[in-house]
Amino acid sequence: WWGRGIATEAATEALRFGFDEVGLSQIDSWTVPDNAASRRVMERAGMTFVGGFDHPRAAPQDWWRSHVLYRRTVQDHRASSRVSGRTSS
Repeated sequence: WWGRGIATEAATEALRFGFDEVGLSQIDSWTVPDNAASRRVMERAGMTFVGGFDHPRAAPQDWWRSHVLYRRTVQDHRASSRVSGRTSS
């Protein structure tokens, strides 16, 4: 199932649902820096890299302490929906 775009399709639909159905103004997602596949999914779903941060519940020696943050705003969602011809509330 890897490499078939299923995760990107699911992430894109989750973002659409969050903005169009729930009415969220912003959606954030994060992963560890080395998780290239997850980072690609976020980027392909239209999310923007914001920066890095240390997970607040991770101990300094934990391998998963460092994270990267991606974000999509409703303004970005609406703008891309207009460009692609999809309607958005």
